[in-house]
Amino acid sequence: MLWWLCLPAGSVSDPARIPLWGCFGITGGFFLVVGGLVAAAGKKKFDSFNPLPDQTAQTVKENTEWIMNSK
Repeated sequence: MLWWLCLPAGSVSDPARIPLWGCFGITGGFFLVVGGLVAAAGKKKFDSFNPLPDQTAQTVKENTEWIMNSK
């Protein structure tokens, strides 16, 4: 679509201002930047919370110790 937008008005031939490979490069770069921003935002969101509550983790440790010591 970017290549189509770069065609001169009224032109049906192929003399676009940006070559087709350039349009693919621009589009790919755009999606690379957007994907990087989304990944960075997701990592920041993931790092901001603890998925396992502290009390549950402590209980699991105690249960594991009890099982290991009861044998």
